[in-house]
Amino acid sequence: MKIGDIISWKGRGPLFTVLSSILSLFDSEWRHRFLKPRQMAIVVGFVGDDPLIFEATAPRCRIMPLSVLKQIYGEDYRVYPWFDKSPPQKAIDAWVYNRLGALYDPLVYCWTILQYLFAKRNICIPRILNDRYSCWELAAEFCNDFGKPWNYCIGRKHPYPMINEFLKECEGIK
Repeated sequence: MKIGDIISWKGRGPLFTVLSSILSLFDSEWRHRFLKPRQMAIVVGFVGDDPLIFEATAPRCRIMPLSVLKQIYGEDYRVYPWFDKSPPQKAIDAWVYNRLGALYDPLVYCWTILQYLFAKRNICIPRILNDRYSCWELAAEFCNDFGKPWNYCIGRKHPYPMINEFLKECEGIK
């Protein structure tokens, strides 16, 4: 694991199950995905050997050691080495500082489902809570700001990133 890697934890719990099931109605690839992530986060540093993870979660964006997050989300996670070379630490520190404490978007699944409904008709709904983050919006912004945007974001197929699109791009990354 290195700085700049993206981590996703396998979803679990009743709320995730309900929301994921609804999303599956609109996205067949999500429905057939074995590891349906519930949370995405970014490795932004280390304390000794313990990675520091930056995540968007209710109520605000925060930094936590991986050892603590494993106690919260469990051990079932996957690391995606998105960058060939880690971005500069000072630039990451500034980027994180500017977003630390930003509000979480609690309606992320609703916006995602609406986006799928309208995207089939080539209609893009605007981002309404633009000053808030979902976990995958935070990860997409990080990748974009450090020079390796998710491919589908370049053409702005959707007005905000979609977690399943990132996972499809990473299928070949081990």
